[in-house]
Amino acid sequence: MSGFDPAQFVNDIGQRLVWEFANASKGGTPGLKGSAREHTARVQLVKLLPAHVSMGTGLLIDSYAGQSKQQDIVIFERDFYPVYSINDAPDVTYFPIEGVIANGEVKSSVNKKDLFKALDNIRSAKSLRRYAHKTDEGLGHLASFRNFGMAVSFAATPSDEFNQYLNFRDQIYSSIQFT
Repeated sequence: MSGFDPAQFVNDIGQRLVWEFANASKGGTPGLKGSAREHTARVQLVKLLPAHVSMGTGLLIDSYAGQSKQQDIVIFERDFYPVYSINDAPDVTYFPIEGVIANGEVKSSVNKKDLFKALDNIRSAKSLRRYAHKTDEGLGHLASFRNFGMAVSFAATPSDEFNQYLNFRDQIYSSIQFT
């Protein structure tokens, strides 16, 4: 009797991803190939996410009228924030930045132009500001914090105050996947 091997499970997902990326090259045009690869990445990655997290593609928005460029992969909290999708079309789906955990770019080639385009897309997402209301709970005016996956927020101390400009853990995580 053999037991379940989590490392092998993840490895198998990676192997399927490599095969499906290669298969996507039959898409014809660069746009169709890219779309097929992005879809494959989302389908395979969602298998590893907790139940309260989902994945999509679209644009990120903030409460200050900011908007990112198109993001190939958006990992978000589906239970706490709405997702705005026009006619259920993935390319016109908007995600409030407060519920976004991570974003990613999927690129089929590695060259200077594609790298800088991917970095610019990520920069457009990281430039958005999450809404953070400061209150005085006895320790001064501080922005409370909420951990992903939890519905309740916590009053902050000066050392754990939400600050997306100074604390990298308060920013969205970003990645670039080259195939």
